[in-house]
Amino acid sequence: MLLTNVLIILYEEAYGLHATPNFTVVFLANLPWLVFPLVILLRMGLDERPFIHPVRQSDLQPSHSNPSAPVEVSQEATLSKVRRPNLPVQKSFADHYGPWALVAGASAGLGAEFAEQLAARGLNLVLVARRAGLLKTLAEGLSAKYGIVVRDIPQDLAESQAAERIAQATRDIEVGLLVYNAAFSAIGSFFQRSLDDHLLELSTNCRTPLALVHTLGQRMLARGRGGILLMSSLSARQGSPYIANYAATKAYNWILAEGLWEELRRQGVDVLVCCAGAISTPNYDASAPSRSSRLSGAASTPQTVVASALAGLGKGPEVVPGFGYRLSAFAMQHLLPRELAVRIMGNVLRGMYTA
Repeated sequence: MLLTNVLIILYEEAYGLHATPNFTVVFLANLPWLVFPLVILLRMGLDERPFIHPVRQSDLQPSHSNPSAPVEVSQEATLSKVRRPNLPVQKSFADHYGPWALVAGASAGLGAEFAEQLAARGLNLVLVARRAGLLKTLAEGLSAKYGIVVRDIPQDLAESQAAERIAQATRDIEVGLLVYNAAFSAIGSFFQRSLDDHLLELSTNCRTPLALVHTLGQRMLARGRGGILLMSSLSARQGSPYIANYAATKAYNWILAEGLWEELRRQGVDVLVCCAGAISTPNYDASAPSRSSRLSGAASTPQTVVASALAGLGKGPEVVPGFGYRLSAFAMQHLLPRELAVRIMGNVLRGMYTA
């Protein structure tokens, strides 16, 4: 609330009807009230339990009339004071999300990293992508490296029958985890891209993941366990010029995953949406962002994004990899007026994708 109030004041002082000619002075006067909540948010982002101190041995010892006298505390007694009784046995990742994981959009970049980290966790893989050669090379490499079984399904995920073909090809196995990473992005001015491009975005980014979730999700419900992970984007949180339709399709995945998370979480199926910022993948480089944005170091690595996404399964409806991106997402969605958030996105994307 403090941060919100100060940002509103600064916005009015900078852009309001009675904007001050001495904004620097106003900003410096309010700076302490900006720093304090930001420090708290930073602490919360870096530490899972930022306001809890670890139990010390001295805290476990009873008071004694002679503090210097030794107090014998057995290890078993000590542990009994800090352990919660009757905790359920934690199942392994492979137990809950195996024995097979399906990664859609797996031939390179983020999808290939999902395949790598899931293989390292002992899951057999079904890899789906359009580029058959890259897919087969990846499948053979992971099978040899981790000793798992890998199926590769060359499939254009924009085709209307893509989900049905994938469902048929996996009917004889138990797919315990669906990762939909595939996406098509028509970058540029909305009217400079063809209608076919925008419809291709809808097919790849919305229709096929919906169909796969519906088909494979029913099988997970019948078994009483499983997971669904949909990749979204921070651009989905507000209108995003120059990728307007892409951002809208990613908003669909975001809202779909949140609703299914609440609907299925008591039935053994975990649903998660990963809202990532820029990721240093071949597709990101091929989109030709400006040299300055590439060198800024803001883009996350596929390794960190995938690790955050897999760690978030079963813990909530959404994960935003990277503390900087989490702070940015919070500010853009909750602290700034929506019009200002859209304008900021416009300025960022205009700088990246226009001359």
